[in-house]
Amino acid sequence: MSTGVGMSTCCLSGKIQDGKPKGREEEMNGLSVYVAEPENGDKTRTVVFLVDIFGWKLNNVRLL
Repeated sequence: MSTGVGMSTCCLSGKIQDGKPKGREEEMNGLSVYVAEPENGDKTRTVVFLVDIFGWKLNNVRLL
């Protein structure tokens, strides 16, 4: 079934995952971002995670 925005209704539904994200919000170059680091503090690798229409403040995204 179409919602008129180019996606079906199943794309706009889901379940909020349980869990507490371990990262923090920061500002980088004037942009609000969510930063999660490994427990051992290793910064030799970086992953940039771009999110969908639900945004980076959704708990599910932060748990990923």
